Amino acid sequence: MFPTKISFTIFIDDLDRATPKNIASIMEAINRIIAIENLKCNFVLGMDSQVVAAALESEYERVLSKLPKYTKNNTMGLKFMDKFVQLPISLPSPEPTDVKNYIKSTWLGQAITEDKPSRDEIIAQIDEWTSIYSEELEEVAERILDDSKPQLSSNPREIKRQLNMMRYQYFMTLVRNLLSLPSPSLDQIHAWVMLMATWPDVATRIKKSGNESPKIIQSIDKMATSSKKFETWMRKLEKKYPDEVKEIPGFSDKKLYDFFVQFKESNLYKYAETGFY
Repeated sequence: MFPTKISFTIFIDDLDRATPKNIASIMEAINRIIAIENLKCNFVLGMDSQVVAAALESEYERVLSKLPKYTKNNTMGLKFMDKFVQLPISLPSPEPTDVKNYIKSTWLGQAITEDKPSRDEIIAQIDEWTSIYSEELEEVAERILDDSKPQLSSNPREIKRQLNMMRYQYFMTLVRNLLSLPSPSLDQIHAWVMLMATWPDVATRIKKSGNESPKIIQSIDKMATSSKKFETWMRKLEKKYPDEVKEIPGFSDKKLYDFFVQFKESNLYKYAETGFY
């Protein structure tokens, strides 16, 4: 316990390179630190979430083996991390022009000049958006509270996490607009946040597909909306994505089928074309 309230940020990079035992120890240490009274400590973790999730499952294998099957609709390692990570951020694939500019600047030593806002201008704009965010909040909230769409979790911690994700995605959309890049609609942001928060194993598999992500989402979406029953959708999935259905628990969740049916008009696959975060 600290006599006065203090705050600081700890950065931990390449967490996935540690041994499973050390990964588990670090996560346990984080849990203890954030529980200290009068201490506001933020952790920024750089990691491959799948590797860390697998490490945690390996360390707690005996505990997980005792859990009932109905608790395993998602990989338990990812669910464990969700309790700590309040704002997951994925670095998007670079734009084609970014790759070309990187090669020119690093390999050829050429100075790159672009007719785009500078870093300082973008930061200043974000600060301005933050100050007026409450004015735009109503429109964002309408998407979240839409009765025709899947609702937020009933767990307060998960609600906070999903709202954090929604807010971040919303600001990244504004930044992409500022840079004249394609950006998703609020409905697409809502759909992606719900998918990422509820079925992190499915969302991770999609993100790992890189340029194939839009095709995979569109394929899954079409199979769901063209199937009148969950069982029909599962047969289609097992035929086209047998490994995913076998290895990723989320693909066998009926609620995932309901999700794609309810969000069929959001064209979520187009969000994948704008870059995942």
